[in-house]
Amino acid sequence: MKKIGIIHTTPATIDSLNQLVKEIVGDVEVINFLDDSILKDMRDKHNVDFVRERWISYAKVLGQLGADAVLSACSTVGAFAEEADKILDVPVYRIDEIGRAMCSAAVEMGEVVSVFATLASTLEPTVDLIERKAYETGKRIKVNTVLVEGAYATLMEGHKDVHDAKIKALVEQGRWHIMGGWYLQPDCNMPSGESFVRQILKGRCYFRDRFHVDPATAINFDSFGHSRGLVQIMKKCGYDSYVVCRPGQKDFALEDNDFLWVGCDGSEIMVHRIVNGYSSGRGRIKEKADKYLEQNPGVENALLLWGIGNHGGGPSKEDLEMIRKMI
Repeated sequence: MKKIGIIHTTPATIDSLNQLVKEIVGDVEVINFLDDSILKDMRDKHNVDFVRERWISYAKVLGQLGADAVLSACSTVGAFAEEADKILDVPVYRIDEIGRAMCSAAVEMGEVVSVFATLASTLEPTVDLIERKAYETGKRIKVNTVLVEGAYATLMEGHKDVHDAKIKALVEQGRWHIMGGWYLQPDCNMPSGESFVRQILKGRCYFRDRFHVDPATAINFDSFGHSRGLVQIMKKCGYDSYVVCRPGQKDFALEDNDFLWVGCDGSEIMVHRIVNGYSSGRGRIKEKADKYLEQNPGVENALLLWGIGNHGGGPSKEDLEMIRKMI
């Protein structure tokens, strides 16, 4: 009889994985190790080296107990499983390996892959696996990440149906689309490519940490010009579109405010230049929208910015209610 060792970081995976292993392997003995302190330590980035040491030690013990293979039940510690596989005599697999075929299929199907997770610590290793698969196939992709807030806690309370409903609702809604992702609004005429890259890197790190997303649309409303070298930089950083406000038509005439910008290396970015500014004043969104529609009859799709204050401003309850009535 074969023996399979499974290292769990939550009791929620024990029954389901045991059943799955027995369905796939058949006549098998499953040995389960559970350390439910790992996820908290990894989430808080507390004693990560010690977590690594004890996880690998669990795999080693399972090997000594006669396990023919060891499975990590948690993608958060997938890197530890890979390391253990290289140094131990027993083969060690990360749970992501089960989804490798799915990752490959996702990479093959499109250029944008979305990852939904119920635990923040699982996002980075899963995204890393997908990006590595894309690199292996020579394909450039963009990965979006979404954290389903509260779903994991609900699962731990034993409410699997509520957990699944939260995930389903978020997938179906997809109503909040975050744009931007830079550290701040720089002078986009500056010649330093390294400065742009660091603006984007620092900003994207913040957006990943706070919102678990990688925006695909960059925004620089008030920069007075935009270097052509930006196209290549933005494209390689995962952006596919760019929203600007300046220079205006009087300073830089364009045939259309929506156009495809081609960089020096042939990279392409969709660009939209804002008309009528980005603010509207409190309680005046309907006035701005009516004026735009009057000036642009027959337009089916358009971007109209509104809000209170400079550089885009913020929404007000009055304007939100006005928009609901307009819709």
